[in-house]
Amino acid sequence: EGDGSVRAPQPMVADKPTPAVIVRGTVPSAEPAPSANLPQQPPPPEPQPASQPKGEPAPLQTPAPQATAATHVPRISFEELFGSRLPIWGGGITLAVAGLFIVKYSIDQGLLSPLVRVLFGLAFALALVAGAEVARRWKATAIDPRVAQALAGAGIAAAYADILMATNLYHLISQLVGFLGLAAVTAGALGLALRFGSPAALLGLIGGLAAPALVGERSATIAPLTVYLVLVVAGLSAVARRQRWPWLSIAALVGGFGWGGVLLLLEPMRGQNGLALGGYAILLALAIPLLAHGLMFERTLRLGAAIAGTVQLGLVVASGGFALLHWGLYGLLSIAVIVLARIDTRQAPMPLLALGVGLVTLLGWHAPPPADLKIVIIGAVLIFAGPALFDNWRSRGSWRSALQAALALVATIWIARAIAPGALTASGWGWVALLFALPLLLSAGWRVRRGLAANDRRFAILTTATALTVAGGLALIVQHRWLALLYAVLLCGLVELWRRGRTLDYRGALGVTLAAVLIALLPVLAQWGFCTLFTIAGMPVYTGDLPRPVDALLLLLPSALLGIALWRRELVRPWPLLVAVPAVIAAAGLFIVYKQLFGIEGASDFVTRGLAERVLLDQLLFAAAWLAWRERSRWVGLQWAAMALAAVALGRVLFYNVLIFNPIWRDQLVGVLPLANLLAPAYLFAVGWLWWSRRAMPAQALPVVSGVQMVLILVYAAATVRQAFHGALIAVGGVGQSESFAFSAAAVLIALGFLRWGIHRRDRTWRLASLVLMLATVAKVFLSDAAGLDGLLRIASFVGLGLSLIGIGWLYSRHVGADQVAR
Repeated sequence: EGDGSVRAPQPMVADKPTPAVIVRGTVPSAEPAPSANLPQQPPPPEPQPASQPKGEPAPLQTPAPQATAATHVPRISFEELFGSRLPIWGGGITLAVAGLFIVKYSIDQGLLSPLVRVLFGLAFALALVAGAEVARRWKATAIDPRVAQALAGAGIAAAYADILMATNLYHLISQLVGFLGLAAVTAGALGLALRFGSPAALLGLIGGLAAPALVGERSATIAPLTVYLVLVVAGLSAVARRQRWPWLSIAALVGGFGWGGVLLLLEPMRGQNGLALGGYAILLALAIPLLAHGLMFERTLRLGAAIAGTVQLGLVVASGGFALLHWGLYGLLSIAVIVLARIDTRQAPMPLLALGVGLVTLLGWHAPPPADLKIVIIGAVLIFAGPALFDNWRSRGSWRSALQAALALVATIWIARAIAPGALTASGWGWVALLFALPLLLSAGWRVRRGLAANDRRFAILTTATALTVAGGLALIVQHRWLALLYAVLLCGLVELWRRGRTLDYRGALGVTLAAVLIALLPVLAQWGFCTLFTIAGMPVYTGDLPRPVDALLLLLPSALLGIALWRRELVRPWPLLVAVPAVIAAAGLFIVYKQLFGIEGASDFVTRGLAERVLLDQLLFAAAWLAWRERSRWVGLQWAAMALAAVALGRVLFYNVLIFNPIWRDQLVGVLPLANLLAPAYLFAVGWLWWSRRAMPAQALPVVSGVQMVLILVYAAATVRQAFHGALIAVGGVGQSESFAFSAAAVLIALGFLRWGIHRRDRTWRLASLVLMLATVAKVFLSDAAGLDGLLRIASFVGLGLSLIGIGWLYSRHVGADQVAR
């Protein structure tokens, strides 16, 4: 304590003794339990820590909590495993093998006739089962139930082997009688499983499912075999429920569906075979899993069985030639699935699953008879869409019911149109699609009227499905030329509805309608896009290659309506990138109209007006970028539009005017007058636009901008020199000596200009460019220009070059040093 005194340790109250728990099938420990009458030896004293003062009592040690009997899991020792458990099972297996050896010995010695051998083997199997019953009742062996289980399992295995020998080896009984015998042994194994435990059930499972393959009985129909398999699987499932063995129920259903797959591969599904296997799949999918009620993994087992059953029944329909009888079986399964889902809400995904498998099966129906197709479509709508729409009307359906109704009405009509396009005319299919969309539209309107559509996924699903069906139906009815305009009008109407009910979710319907607009415009947009791509390979775009002017109008009107729709819903504020959709469509339409103004129909027109057409379009793009940037404070999207327009304009200048269609190497008229021609707008105007846009660019991009400006200035200088010597068509003719000197002189002047500008702006990029350009010019003069000169011309050239180099050095020594000091 804090006062230095030592408190005596309090006596600890012992816990109540835990009653011993006898675990069935375990061997009690050899150590005797401690008795209260026997003297207890005290435990050895624990060593005290070194820091503890001598003479002070050791602190009390808190005993570790001991595991209670309820949570204690007995561990199997090596002695128990190899001395108690494995020998018993090994003895059972040995007895089963002994029965086989006894029969084999009698065969080898010829002591017994085949009939006596079979009867002897059967008697041996019965003796083993009787021994199991004795072991279960006898007090000496009853304490370990595995002895009886081993004997019973050995008896079942011996009975299976005996009947197989009588059937396939000695041919004493027919295949049918042997099959019935194996079925009887399976039934007996299930009964023994209730009395002796899981080994008998496991042998019954293996033998019962393997019996048809072991006997090999074949008949004209598979109905008897499916009846037998249903009885075996049902019996195993009943035993599993009685004994609380979920593994047995799962294994039985897996084996049953496995036999269904084998029969699908080996037997034709025509007539009675299809009916038998269809009924078998229904029972395995719905009826037999009901026996698993209360077992572990019940929901997973029932869902898995429903999946396997619907898939198997769909395969039966496809293998049987899509007969109406088989479709009727699938409809019966679907009705049962819907009823079970209403009874047990945990099985809610099952109707959607059945609908999905049915749609996939319907998609594989090639060239169906029109009458049969109509019956199947009407049946699918009544079975799946009817109850789902009724639930929506009663306001108790979930989003799954809305999705079920949407798929049943939308997917069926379009799958039917895909597999049987000739059943109706195009407009007929369109009107049917609109008719199928009407229930969805009425259901969505009903939810709005009753105030149930706000922030509701069911409303979103119904409106999306309605938009999809209406868009497809209109595509089959209306002429394709005006279809995009009609879709754009519908999109504006949806936006207005959304503005009036902002809590309603129209996003899916808007997305579908917008996609419909783009798909309707796809042929015109694709033609424009291909023409644009051809220019990458150096092919000019002629007006005859582009869509007609009326098609341009069909692009401009929908784009305008899309822009109005975005503006009305104020979607442009949170999502400015949405403006790119109508902007691209409008750009395509404006480009088509713009190309009509110049009327470039062939190569000669391209030579005459090609450069002028590009220069004007580039400057219009730069001007539009300037206007958008100027008004950027009104809407944040204008800033992005300005940058996009400027990037497109600059890209066109660099790609087309500098690389692909440069008038230096492509025949294009630049103008007759020196300097006052198209070269300055083509190159120098872009330099000016770049200088204006430097204020909006980050510092990291300025060296790149300066490099682009230098390239444009050099190209302009080279083209101007060519124009001075060759006139309006500068791509024609070689380079003479005077023209080469003019190139060098122009390069020297440009280098001086770069240097002066770099000194003025204190921009190292321009100064370095001037040095590089000057060195390249010096190399050109020494290696090329001066090689063909002599006399005064050579002297004059070197004098001019020397004075230029001295001037550059003087400027560097005067201004660059001061620039460094200022920095």
